[in-house]
Amino acid sequence: MPNPKLKNGYTMIADELLEAFAMINLSPYESRVLWCILRKTYGYNKKQDWISNSQMIKETGLLKGSVSKAKRKLLGRNIVTQTGNKPESYPYENQSYPNRNF
Repeated sequence: MPNPKLKNGYTMIADELLEAFAMINLSPYESRVLWCILRKTYGYNKKQDWISNSQMIKETGLLKGSVSKAKRKLLGRNIVTQTGNKPESYPYENQSYPNRNF
């Protein structure tokens, strides 16, 4: 049975962000892509990073079309933003999540 330990690594995510994500309905594929983006950004103490579709395919086990569709839906709902080709988790500073329409 797995026995995860913090010494093996962890991703520090603000409680406000986790609470906001707990309040939204995501498809299983959207959820997998979102967790991949969070891991690749916040997991390395970054607000944004270049994450290729091939990395997301490898990390999520999804097909290319499923990754693209899930990413497009997350972008359309402003759950993540993209600057050029850099997906990033939605900036949570100065945001009022209870009033957001995810």
